[in-house]
Parts: sequence; structure tokens; C-alpha cells
Amino acid sequence: MTETENRRGWSYNGAVEAGLEPRLYDWKNIPDGIWKARLDYRYWADNGGPGALVCCFSTPEGMRYRISAFRQKDGRYTPKDNGVDFGEKGIDGRHYMLNIGKTRNGKLAWLGASLASAEDLALDETGSAG
Repeated sequence: MTETENRRGWSYNGAVEAGLEPRLYDWKNIPDGIWKARLDYRYWADNGGPGALVCCFSTPEGMRYRISAFRQKDGRYTPKDNGVDFGEKGIDGRHYMLNIGKTRNGKLAWLGASLASAEDLALDETGSAG
């Protein structure tokens, strides 16, 4: 296993030094709904609060988004559904179906995620869906 495959997340500065360019990933205009994206890499948020792992995703259409998975009581880093643990090692490069919704206040919330199925991935290859 390479160093990159063995890491749960980069430091922000480490990601920049590695040429990953976290600033190119939008965090303000994330679309709501269920959509497919590839987990490019992750980095640790340095906000002084409870732990967060910022997940950088790219879509088949070439859009890039960063979404935070927060540390749960059990130590896992997940969306609100407490399903996929984005703190696991070796998951960069996998494709997921992301579920993004809105809170009562209109703010975006990462509701859930699941591994994209072979059928989801095949749609990109045929060009019949994004």
C-alpha cells in the first residue's frame, strides 16, 4: 500500500504542497439532490472545533466540490446518516452517490452517501446519464 493509499486525509498544507489544489473545489454552490461523484482526496479541517474531514469530490461533468464529514461519537467521519465512514484508509478514487439536502434554515446538509453501483458507473460510459 502506498503512502497515499494508507492515509485517511492530508493536512491542508500537505494537500497544497502535493499539488492537489483544495481551493479549486467549491464549498458554497454544492447542488442539492442525489448525484454521483468521485472521491479525489480528503484533508483534515483545522477549525479548532470538533473534528471534520473535508472530502474533495469531482463529478462526471467536471465540477469539483468539497464537503465535510464530521466526527461521530463512535470516531467515524460520516454524513448525517452515519453510513459511509469517509475516515477509512484507501477509499480515495471510489465513486459514490451523494445525497445533499437542506436544513430548515436553508443551509446545505450532507445527508448520506453510498458506493456507486456498477450500473451507476456504466451510465457514464454510455453517455446516457451524468
